[in-house]
Amino acid sequence: MTEYKGSVELISGLIPKNGGSFALVHAKDVQMNDGTRLSELHIPEQEECKLPTVTATENGKILQVKNGKWEAAAIAETAVKTYIDEYISSALGGDY
Repeated sequence: MTEYKGSVELISGLIPKNGGSFALVHAKDVQMNDGTRLSELHIPEQEECKLPTVTATENGKILQVKNGKWEAAAIAETAVKTYIDEYISSALGGDY
């Protein structure tokens, strides 16, 4: 499919007239780079993504893979801490 270049040039964005709050376009009318329509976009549910359930106890944690599964972990419990410590140590010559 030839890349669509459009047919109307705008100097600025589209906004609803008279302070309205109505939609300016329909998802079925928006074509994405691969030729599909925005209305065809499938956003998977959390269960489909196989990510862990999130609660307030996970605040400040990052995702890591452990034993083949995603889990939330405090940074101090991950390889990220080791990487950061080694990076700072090499940048400062160990003086920190």
